[in-house]
Amino acid sequence: VSSNSMEPLRPGMIVSNEPGYYEPGAYGVRIENLLLVETLDDDAASDDSVDNDDQRPPPAGKQYLKFRKLTQIPIDTSCLRVELLEESEIAWLDAYHREVHERLAPLLADDPGALEWLEAKCRPVREVWGSE
Repeated sequence: VSSNSMEPLRPGMIVSNEPGYYEPGAYGVRIENLLLVETLDDDAASDDSVDNDDQRPPPAGKQYLKFRKLTQIPIDTSCLRVELLEESEIAWLDAYHREVHERLAPLLADDPGALEWLEAKCRPVREVWGSE
């Protein structure tokens, strides 16, 4: 679904979330995740919904949608300037990496090298960069 589309979101659709920053003629940074559109029902407190801080179920008779993260890969933090991040941004990144680790680590139990890589990439920001 593009910003020009008039197609309404429906359960079962897969969309991409691509926030980014671009400096014309210099560089750009983009994070891209795929999201599954689902119906928000009485089980609204889903751990893998995207930024679902409001855990209340929808009002009776109303159908709301939520997004479930499909992409599970660590975000590269090697280019971070931690001193420019808000505490809420660090907390979001750490929570994202905890989720990625929790989902993928069991799948990598038989591959020590891959598990070691995942653990290194999912470390909390302050553990990697200190308290700058």
